[in-house]
Amino acid sequence: LAASSVRPHPAPQLGLGTSGLWDATLLATALGLGYRLLDTAAFYGNEDTVGRAVQKAMDDKIVSDRKDITVTTKVWWSDMGYEKTRESVSQSLQRLGASTADLVLLHWPGRWLSSDARSNRVLREGSWKAMRELQEE
Repeated sequence: LAASSVRPHPAPQLGLGTSGLWDATLLATALGLGYRLLDTAAFYGNEDTVGRAVQKAMDDKIVSDRKDITVTTKVWWSDMGYEKTRESVSQSLQRLGASTADLVLLHWPGRWLSSDARSNRVLREGSWKAMRELQEE
């Protein structure tokens, strides 16, 4: 997540949540219909499909420039914490077939990870720190 990949323009007006979608051709077709944001997550189990859809849209000239597509993914709550978040983002990028992501979110960050509120706070802070560092790398 290189800082240079942060785009100065606003997010796309039309996005598609991909939970439950595993057809790269369908997702590439959505891009052809004007969708410019694909929202996925490690938990959805379809990051590889989203990556293939983006590649197909580029190969088929549905979209002329990768910068015209925004891909969002998310770190699942069980991967909260510094090391787990870094590993989760790395795995997501591998599945997406990408070196950077446009937006990475903490999926359901309010979820209680343990009965100890302080532990939950420490895990979320660790995740935040990891994501900030990844953005600068």
